[in-house]
Amino acid sequence: MLSIRNYLLIVCAGFFAYLAKGQEYASECSLPNNKTGLCMPVKSCRPIYETLRKAQAENRQLTTDESANLQKFFCGTISNTVHVCCAESDIQLNADGLEILEKQDQCGVFTTNKISNGVEAALFSFPWMALLIYNDTRDPYKCGGALISERYVLTAAHCLKPDLYLVRLGEHRISTEKDCLPNGLVCAPPVENVEIEAAIKHYLYRRFSHDIALLRLKRSIGVQKHIRPICLPIYDDLRRKSHEQYVISGWGRKESAPLSDVLMAAVIPFVEIPECQTVLQRYRLRSKLNESHICAGNRNLIDSCDGDSGGPLGFKDTYNGRPRFIQFGVVAFGVNLCGEGNTPNVYTNVSHYMQWITDTIRKYGSPCTTSDNVAGICVPVKSCKPAYDFFNQLKENHREITSSEREEIQSLHCGTFWNGPHICCETSKVQLNPDGLSVLQNQTCGVYFRDKVTYGYEARLMGYPWMALLVYDDEKDPYKCAGSLISEQYVLTAAHCIRGREMSIMYVRLGEHNKTSAVDCLKLGPKTICAPPPVEVGIEEFILHPNYRSVYNDIALLRLERKVAPDLHIRPTCLPIFDDLRQKEHEQYVLSGWGRTETGNSSDVLKVALVPRVDIATCENQLQPYRFRHHLNTSHICAGSKDLVDACKGDSGGPLGFLDIYNGQSRFVQYGIVTVGVDKCGEKNVPGIYANVSHYMQWITDHIKLE
Repeated sequence: MLSIRNYLLIVCAGFFAYLAKGQEYASECSLPNNKTGLCMPVKSCRPIYETLRKAQAENRQLTTDESANLQKFFCGTISNTVHVCCAESDIQLNADGLEILEKQDQCGVFTTNKISNGVEAALFSFPWMALLIYNDTRDPYKCGGALISERYVLTAAHCLKPDLYLVRLGEHRISTEKDCLPNGLVCAPPVENVEIEAAIKHYLYRRFSHDIALLRLKRSIGVQKHIRPICLPIYDDLRRKSHEQYVISGWGRKESAPLSDVLMAAVIPFVEIPECQTVLQRYRLRSKLNESHICAGNRNLIDSCDGDSGGPLGFKDTYNGRPRFIQFGVVAFGVNLCGEGNTPNVYTNVSHYMQWITDTIRKYGSPCTTSDNVAGICVPVKSCKPAYDFFNQLKENHREITSSEREEIQSLHCGTFWNGPHICCETSKVQLNPDGLSVLQNQTCGVYFRDKVTYGYEARLMGYPWMALLVYDDEKDPYKCAGSLISEQYVLTAAHCIRGREMSIMYVRLGEHNKTSAVDCLKLGPKTICAPPPVEVGIEEFILHPNYRSVYNDIALLRLERKVAPDLHIRPTCLPIFDDLRQKEHEQYVLSGWGRTETGNSSDVLKVALVPRVDIATCENQLQPYRFRHHLNTSHICAGSKDLVDACKGDSGGPLGFLDIYNGQSRFVQYGIVTVGVDKCGEKNVPGIYANVSHYMQWITDHIKLE
């Protein structure tokens, strides 16, 4: 028999030991009755979730028949989250995400006020407003958003640009340090600028469709007088409603100036979709509007303009028996005729996307508190040493878990997401995930040669057999990024090489040396040694760090569609899986890639170079003249800038490493991933920035699977 907790704690019970290939979130699947359903997370399917909840409430195990029946619904482990085939009529808002939103009991305050021919919003009246800040001195405020929980901001997908780096909360007038009422007697607390931990676009986003995104903040935000979340339509009756008018707010362009310095608000009328479609077609906007859109605006020159993108559209309604302000829309697009004539704007319909929102807001790696009130981190079960040891002992002793033990494990459960069930683990007891660790340990890795990227040298043939070349469907520039083979089936690279390019990456090429030659050979005296031909492998899964944003967490894994056997020219690099390696810093590193050389062209042949380490403080100072404003930390390594040697465009995702002692043997260990520079290839005193692999070993081992 299978216990409810062991069903949810899949890694403990070993249930669903196989994976469904090719399945995607919310894609069509076949139910046991041969009808069509959608592949959804377990907690988003009402009958299956209720079956598990019922068994849990009765403190019993699932019967053999119940277990066998549930297994029939399994449709895949997608993004490391167990999914089941669910009839559309049985799909519910995800229980985990809904719990986060339901806890926002202080959400929603209402004031009707302006944007275009509107009026200045009253201080404190829209405390959920978020101002997105970009690393652009000429136009730092391109978009808005709305705080929906202590950790999440809702905005538009088109606002997620590479230079977005901060969210400002509690703002009213941009130009003043302190915002006060006209009498000067009451002032708002200071604004809060919060870094972004993860930026999550809707997985189907295209220019005029599914224009919605979530920003996970780097820290939780407490409720204050000028900062509190907006309510979302989490109840069925709210999602079925449409209003005759809505309230819109933002710092967007007014009719008389490029950008409002102060928060504005306005009441705007609802416009039916057919009428809206007809009006917008006059301006050559041909995109088909549907129930995922809301149209509003066009009365008395009031609508939302550039700069309000991502901001909220809402109205006062009854929320859990109380009058609250509910967000129904996200500013998406219009025809860029700010408040002109008869042109409404289009908003993403939040009600339509509540399923995606509740399925997406999660807590991986978040701070938590154990049952003993000890600070911990929400991690996969196998990454928590006490829990892992406990379940191993159960298995070795061939005994069932007791009721008290089950209750203890249940009390630690903090979510089911990404790679399955997670528990709150005391920080000092978090370990590298044994599944991922065993993949990395059970292989022969790492060979070392001192051999250019910029003013470097051609690599020795077969000297860097872990090098991977990412090949894109782009005739002009097919080789944008590199990576490194870290196991038979995984390549490590940079997240910026993947984000938004998933459809254009065709395959990974391994064993490459000279991109222009069919066979790579080396003449040694009278003998000629040739490498076997390169191997091209398709990609089964893209795994980006969930908190990737700009220069932060710029790391990704590619799971290949098949295992690649080691050969003379193909074998994995070593990673710092041992504690002593993760604590090391080297004075110099070896860099390799086909990146742009000092002549400005991409190199046909693999190059390598020795680059010196640069301490973080010096690195930030050297990058500031190039308008690099990001704060670097322990998740980064800086290196380069000596004798015009650094990593250049095209080396993105490639490895930075050095010779070290690995399990008693001299091996090449990868310590960094090429992430970003300032596009001054090889210029003196301009180092490159690398993702610190040691910092991400927990994430790596949590996300590579045994099979």
